[in-house]
Amino acid sequence: MTHAIDTTIPDLPDWMRQARRGVDWGLLLVIGFSLLVAWPFIALPTLPHTNASENYVYAAANFAAAFQEGRLYPRWSPYALGGYGAPLPHYYPPGAPFLAGLLQVLLTGDAVSAVRLAYILALVLAGTAVYSLVTRRTNAAAGLLAAVLYLYSPYTGLVAPHLLGDLAVMLALALLPALLGCADRLLLRRRPLDVLLVALLTAALVFTHVGLALAGIVLVLTLALWQRLALRRSRGRLVMAGLLLGVGMAACFWIPALLEQPAIHWRPPLAAPPYRLSLAGLVAPLQQPDSSDLTPPPQFTLGLPALAFAGLGVAAILRCRQFRSIQAFFLATGLVTTVVTVLALPGETALLGVITLSSAVGGSAALNLRDSLPSRWRRVALPATLILIWILAAPVWLPPPVTEPFGGYDAAAQIQHEQSGYGVAALPPTLPVPSTLPNHLPPNRLLVESYLSGCVNRVSISQTDSVPVRVGLLGEQTHSSRFQVSTGASATLDVLLAYFPGWRASLNGLLIPLFPHPQTNLTRVTIPPVRGGQLVLELGSTQERLGAWLITWLALAIALILTWGRFRRYVPVYQGVTLLTKAEARLVALALGCAALFTPLTVLPGSPLSLRLPPGHALNHATSLSMRTDAGLSVLAYRLNGTQFRSGDTLDLTLYWQAQRALPENYRVLLYLLDIRTGARWNEQPFHHPGGYPTRRWNTSRYVSASYVLPLNRAMPPGPYQVALEVFACTPDCLPQNRVTFFDATGRNIGPVLYLPTLTVLD
Repeated sequence: MTHAIDTTIPDLPDWMRQARRGVDWGLLLVIGFSLLVAWPFIALPTLPHTNASENYVYAAANFAAAFQEGRLYPRWSPYALGGYGAPLPHYYPPGAPFLAGLLQVLLTGDAVSAVRLAYILALVLAGTAVYSLVTRRTNAAAGLLAAVLYLYSPYTGLVAPHLLGDLAVMLALALLPALLGCADRLLLRRRPLDVLLVALLTAALVFTHVGLALAGIVLVLTLALWQRLALRRSRGRLVMAGLLLGVGMAACFWIPALLEQPAIHWRPPLAAPPYRLSLAGLVAPLQQPDSSDLTPPPQFTLGLPALAFAGLGVAAILRCRQFRSIQAFFLATGLVTTVVTVLALPGETALLGVITLSSAVGGSAALNLRDSLPSRWRRVALPATLILIWILAAPVWLPPPVTEPFGGYDAAAQIQHEQSGYGVAALPPTLPVPSTLPNHLPPNRLLVESYLSGCVNRVSISQTDSVPVRVGLLGEQTHSSRFQVSTGASATLDVLLAYFPGWRASLNGLLIPLFPHPQTNLTRVTIPPVRGGQLVLELGSTQERLGAWLITWLALAIALILTWGRFRRYVPVYQGVTLLTKAEARLVALALGCAALFTPLTVLPGSPLSLRLPPGHALNHATSLSMRTDAGLSVLAYRLNGTQFRSGDTLDLTLYWQAQRALPENYRVLLYLLDIRTGARWNEQPFHHPGGYPTRRWNTSRYVSASYVLPLNRAMPPGPYQVALEVFACTPDCLPQNRVTFFDATGRNIGPVLYLPTLTVLD
């Protein structure tokens, strides 16, 4: 008779302990919760035209076209600025359109589906990255709670992907916890691949969002410093090496963008909404977006779950005296980030992602409070908590419905988009446009018509040349053009292409002079005598770009060599983590299953179980105005945060507009504060599209909300003021004689200036 030897897990060899670890059910459950919050992108086959997702679709299509031409790093947007072109990917991080374009080429074959898939992948990566970060330091239950808090926060689950449509921020919100997780694992375990992963994730963040990349680098360095002070472990050199190598890998983007700034000037953005973070806004309750609002304003708030669990996390840390835990570190980091952002950087709204991540990780400490519960209630504490978060975060998984098909995104659609006054198609309208052309240069009618007809013609003969030249188009691509030319003598060709360093011309394989036009900065080419020659215009490299690529490949080579050397010296050491038990995983899976059954029924438009508030519910809290204009534009209502202010206070104003009929012009609004006694104007806002959305795109069945944040100048004298607004038909200049006329509800002529009720500014 034989007896089994009772060998506990710690006595087994590392390979056997790893084999007996079991399935990480928590990771699978996090993926399930991630797909649940991404359900609108899975279920609905389209994307809206009312936020930046539209622009990322156009940019993804341009990147996909460049990839199919064999160009792996696009630096040019060929259809921008009336078809003249602009170096948008050269000066803006190309990570988001690069990923979407790659998905289009490899998987979807459609730019809209590629952008939707990119959002889904970002949400899944965000959830799994937070789970891995917290689980390594604590346990799988806390990691699952942190991941759900992060995914179902207003900024991660609603504002960035649905209201702003900012794919770059959404990807950065996924890469940020992934970078922190790899850096944390490097500090704890020093696995061979971690330095390389830290470098690659740092480079990916720089390629995606520079602001959040800088925040991520600061967070990683702060984490290394905390590790040294709190746990007396010093591995900061490896972390610093990974960060430096990552910045070096991204040199092919940021070095040319910095060094070649003199080649361009920045055109002001089409719309610049005054989004700002404030302490009152961060703690405000999240409101469900109104389905009647064509452009629902983003709500930069942490949400009730994050605030509640952050408070519970503080209580748990104090109760258990876990002042050196990872949750305590992130709570302190979130508090410092909040103070710095609100006081010094209120306009950097992307930092709300850092605050959200910190509150989610810190709030996971609240799970330690379940130890004080009776034993029969402890096992249901986690699933009950997750269901509670899901219920409280209902506005997050009830985004505004999108039913209209997206339509085309080819060259003609992008040209038509810009010609309609909607801004550059491949760039969000809130960003300035890098241009090499003078602002007064009008679009070329023949070039625009050739794009719309599908046969691009961007070469014309200079009027100063009397030599006959024959030019025929052979091929047009995103970064090059090919022509067949014949001329009996030297001639100058004016090319309807914006000049930019790197463009070069070759005739039958030999370089020929290419230079900018002195007045327009369009490209000119000098052609020698030739019969049936092939002229090629192509965007090549420069010394700055070659040097930057050398740094990129050198940093990658150093990272690979360092990783190879670490593999040779590495001795595997098993370090286990506390995973979910099967019983606990079953209960959480049951909660996830209930949410998964209920969510699709409440998200899809027209569902009988929909939890959406009735259309127009946001107007219930506004003051009715009912002012119309002779142009078909009406002001339905307004909302103010008070009537008495002090100098230095902030005035929050929201106007609700509606189009009574299809509007023929993109009307612009001028808004200011008028001193009733002196007639002086204060806080005058630049001419802008109401709601940041051109009026020709308005839907008559929905309204448009326009939010303003006006810091009252401390030099304003005390007294009565009125908010005044004027509406102009700018064709193209906004002249006083082009103002529209306001009428009240009875038809009485109000005049060209609409005044809101009187405000009082106190000393």
